[in-house]
Amino acid sequence: MSLATAPGRRPAEPATGPRAAGGWFLVLPALIPILVLSVGPLLYGIALAFTDAQSGRTAPTRWIGLLNFRDLLHDTLFWESFRVGLVWAVGVTVPQFALALGLALLLGQNLRLRWPARALAIVPWAMPEIVVGIMWRLVYHPDAGILNETLGTGVDW
Repeated sequence: MSLATAPGRRPAEPATGPRAAGGWFLVLPALIPILVLSVGPLLYGIALAFTDAQSGRTAPTRWIGLLNFRDLLHDTLFWESFRVGLVWAVGVTVPQFALALGLALLLGQNLRLRWPARALAIVPWAMPEIVVGIMWRLVYHPDAGILNETLGTGVDW
């Protein structure tokens, strides 16, 4: 029996008032870069779609509304590019999903060499962390690490 369901004990209520608002201050350091580097450019790009802006030009732009989208619907190059992108997305996603599902079902079976196959299947997932660990080990190496070399020779940045 957990403490929340113990007899004579009320379940915890969600925080309200100043305590609840204080949580946003903890989220802001992570939220600000996302807003500035992702959401801001996204909204700016959407706004540019409704103007006559051209890439690389600093001339003033005018609001033209849906004219760009009307032109896009009648552009054969757009539709050909859209078709190629759709074929690529389906041609890559469907076989990748089918192979991954097949491998997952195969590794779920009670086979003789199941544990080495599972270990090999997890290697691509674990590899980036291993490479990062090796790189940090090389940076901190006592004899040939770049950190010790930099500190020992007094390189000016």
